[in-house]
Amino acid sequence: VFIDQFGYVLDWISVYGDERVIARFNAYPASDNPDKQLERLLFCIDPNLQSPRAVVTGITNGVLDFGSISNWESPVTTLVIEQKGRGYLYGQVSATKRWITLDREEFSGASTTVQVGIDRSHLPTGTDSEGHLRLTFLDDRVPALVVPVTVSKRTALQSVRGLFGRKG
Repeated sequence: VFIDQFGYVLDWISVYGDERVIARFNAYPASDNPDKQLERLLFCIDPNLQSPRAVVTGITNGVLDFGSISNWESPVTTLVIEQKGRGYLYGQVSATKRWITLDREEFSGASTTVQVGIDRSHLPTGTDSEGHLRLTFLDDRVPALVVPVTVSKRTALQSVRGLFGRKG
């Protein structure tokens, strides 16, 4: 129902409100998501309105560490992005390295899970590797969250020695 009435709300604001609100709103890309559109409109009406907060679980001390992996391992972990406070949370998640895989690039609503994995074929062997996840929120109205992602891909010899409890 709201999406059917959304055009009327915009018309009302343009006639009885401040035309700058409509101009700011129209600067955003179109979306089929009425909750996202409403959050944008509320921000255009009151730029000082408190933004929804994001709480991200699944990281430890600000880092997503996959540890040391063997050639045959394909680790995956889950991040949960939860909305706290008023409003509607939405945004994007991206990876800075090809070896970091994501099952989705966008999130929205009260809670979204993102599966983060490691693509061994793009990961150098025998060395520590670091990349980053970048989470952006609310059309960049609040600061982005950058999460380091670390992993070490062992050589075949290191992996075999690890199986038998030998160091090296």
